[in-house]
Formats: sequence, C-alpha cells, structure tokens
Amino acid sequence: MSLFSISINPPQNPHQVLNDRYIQWFQSEIESQTAYHNHKETMSWVVTALYIPSILVAGNYIGEHNLSFLRNPCCFILALLLASVFVTMQFRSRHVSAKTIAALMELVNEIESGQLNLNDADSRQFVTIKFWPKFVDDRIHKWDGFKARSVFDLLFTDVVCLAGIVLATFLACYLASL
Repeated sequence: MSLFSISINPPQNPHQVLNDRYIQWFQSEIESQTAYHNHKETMSWVVTALYIPSILVAGNYIGEHNLSFLRNPCCFILALLLASVFVTMQFRSRHVSAKTIAALMELVNEIESGQLNLNDADSRQFVTIKFWPKFVDDRIHKWDGFKARSVFDLLFTDVVCLAGIVLATFLACYLASL
C-alpha cells in the first residue's frame, strides 16, 4: 500500500446510519437521565438526613434556653414546609426522569427491532422546551398516565422521607415547649 492510497468504504444505508445515530443518542440520554435520577434521590435523602438532627437540636436548644419568641410553632411549620417542598420537588423530578428513561428505552427497542421507521422529517420537527424531536417528546408524554415507579418504591422513598421530616418537626415542637 502506498502513501497516497485511499481506502474507500462501501456506502452505508442512510436509513441504517440514521437509526444507529438515534440509538447512540438515546443510550447517551438514558445514561444522563439515570445519573439525574440518582442525583435527585440522593438530594432528597441528604436533605432529610440533615433536616432531622438539625430541627431536633434547634427544638432542644430553644427548650433548654427558654427562647420564648422561637417557641411559636410557626417557625417549625415554616421549616417543615420548606423541607417538604424541596423533598417533594426532588422526588417529582426523579419521577419525570424515570418516565423519560422508560420512554427512551422503549424507543431504542423499537428502533432495534425495526418496528419504528425513522426518516429525516422526524428529526426536523423539534419541541422547543427540551429540543427533543417531536416523536420522542410524544413518546415521553405517552408515559404521563402511567406509573414508572412501583408502590414499594414510593413507600420506601417518598413516604419515609416525608414522614421523617414531619415526625422530627413535631418532636422538635415538643422539645421546644418543655
């Protein structure tokens, strides 16, 4: 082979190239959404783990030092609301991410099996919020009515975090009133 020889690859089917690119992109998005999903759950648990001891210490401190202006339950209710809203937002984002992962995995399976025919027109219709192609956004919204999480997942994450926050707040109110 000489220095100036050119290797020419046989032309590939443009339809297959488009399918392969979508599959690679979807797999990359699945990895990204999985990392986001895990991050949101971690944030919820961290806030819960920091909130519970801090509110108990605050309640105990207020009770021991007889700080009557802080004994008002409104301070504790405000802290409860802020922590609950933050944890709920994190779990809601986690749920949206789980639905997105499920929809993207469904699309990858359909493309690989040949059930979904893609063409260039599909890739030129974008949704303005996430800049997904329209058919991807439609598939993600198809999952809106379904539960992407099991009841046990809901019980062992959302309910445990929120119950811990509520119980710790009421215990802190009790400690402050002593």
